Amino acid sequence: MRRTQWTLPCLLVFAPPLTGGSWLNGNYILQPALSDSVPNAVDSAVAGLNGIIRPFARRRLGHTNQPARVIRLQLNADSFEVQFDTRAPIRTLIDGRAIPWTREDGERFMVHTKLEASRFIQRFEAPDGAKTYDYQLDPSRLLLSVHVTVQSPKLTTPLNYTLVYRRQGS
Repeated sequence: MRRTQWTLPCLLVFAPPLTGGSWLNGNYILQPALSDSVPNAVDSAVAGLNGIIRPFARRRLGHTNQPARVIRLQLNADSFEVQFDTRAPIRTLIDGRAIPWTREDGERFMVHTKLEASRFIQRFEAPDGAKTYDYQLDPSRLLLSVHVTVQSPKLTTPLNYTLVYRRQGS
C-alpha cells in the first residue's frame, strides 16, 4: 500500500528588531475619517471650566493641537526624530533623558522620549502643563495611531484624542 504524503507550505513571519528603526521609519499621512475630532475633544476638555475662561482655553488648545497632515518618523540606535509637516524636526534620546527644546513660537519645553516595546512615548513638559504623544503601529505596520493627552492644572479634565496616519506608499 502506497502512502500519500502531503506537504503544506509554511509561512514564517519574523518581527523586525526594535533597533535600527526601519520598522518605524517613514512618512505617515493623516487619515481624518479614522481620527478623532480634535475640536470635539477640545470642547470636552474645556466643558468644566468657568464660562469666562472657557473661550480662552478653547482657543489656546485649538491653536496648539492642530493635527499635522504628515508626520515623518526616524528611529536610530539611540535617538528618535519626529517632524510634523514642514516644521523643524524634534530630535530626542530614546532612553528617557530630558532635553530642552524650543517651539517656533518661542515656548520652551523639556522633552522626554521612551521606547516601550513597540511604541514610543514622547512627553513635552512646560510650566503650565504637559503634552504626551503615544505612537503605536498596528500589526500590519501600515497604520500609526497617535494618542495625544494634554494635562494642565488649569484644566479640570485632560484633553485626549487619537489621530490615525497611514504609511506613505502603502
